[in-house]
Amino acid sequence: ALPSGERKSPEFRAFFKPLEDREQELAKEMAPEILKLRTELDILEARWRNAKAEAAKRPEQKGDPVKAESEARELAEEVSKFVVPAVPRLLADDATPEAVAALLAEQNGRLAIASAEGGIFDIIAGRYSDGAPNLDVYLKGYSGDTLRVDRRSRPPEFVPNPCLTVVLTVQPDVIRSLADNPTFRNRGFTARWLFVLPQS
Repeated sequence: ALPSGERKSPEFRAFFKPLEDREQELAKEMAPEILKLRTELDILEARWRNAKAEAAKRPEQKGDPVKAESEARELAEEVSKFVVPAVPRLLADDATPEAVAALLAEQNGRLAIASAEGGIFDIIAGRYSDGAPNLDVYLKGYSGDTLRVDRRSRPPEFVPNPCLTVVLTVQPDVIRSLADNPTFRNRGFTARWLFVLPQS
């Protein structure tokens, strides 16, 4: 935490550039394999849909619905076990708590939030959720408690032992405003997350 004009951003960029470069390298390395697996899954799902349609036919229609039903069940099992890895991510920045939880689930429970600004605190405090703070993913990412997210709009997410690193270079006023927020203070957010080096 330093006042404006103390060259936080250049130091931040220099520190994180190797990680950003490595993240891009990993994404390029994995791209062909991910595309290949997505294509295989598309084909498998198309075969599954065709087998289901065949199995649903009435007995008087052409085809063998019994055989198709068996095939549909076998294909359904294959689809359920098929895994397409996510594009590798090491870092995130402007992300809602829900997006952070999804990234943690995709990335085997490991992620860093890194930013030269403190905008992430506004998001946590409820910028996109009518002012309702959502601290759980950050508190559990700190303590390593199991993270479970169930929403109607997306598949369930389960992250055992999450590890979320947060590195921000902010102005002291940002830190003071967090300490003044009763939700952050009462939930232990400020005590767990704000490690501020003393100014020289």
